[in-house]
Amino acid sequence: MTVDRIAAQQAALRDLYRAHVAPGTRYALVDFPDHANVGDSAIWLGEVTVLRDLTGRDPDYVSTWHDFDETAFRRAAPGGVLFLHGGGNLGDIWPHHQRFREAVLAIRDRPVVQLPQSIQFRV
Repeated sequence: MTVDRIAAQQAALRDLYRAHVAPGTRYALVDFPDHANVGDSAIWLGEVTVLRDLTGRDPDYVSTWHDFDETAFRRAAPGGVLFLHGGGNLGDIWPHHQRFREAVLAIRDRPVVQLPQSIQFRV
């Protein structure tokens, strides 16, 4: 029973990713977890694995929240999709991640996909 649920979740995530990429698609994966939370690192590895399986390539551009360079992104992944790392930083507990997310969303000429996040607000 548990195996069936895991397989169903994997299929749902692959369908989500597949809606945005195909074999050969150029893409960026940003908000690399440059901190001690190994859970976020595991999520990152899962994201890279699924995207690599679906596109046949590694990300064309990777950055942390604090070293994102829009010019470098555009040069590395012309026309590419920009994926925001999932995990658990959507809300007001980690304001630097929220500011970064808002800056990325200001890029209007590229698809931006927020990967699955837990959401938490203090108020």
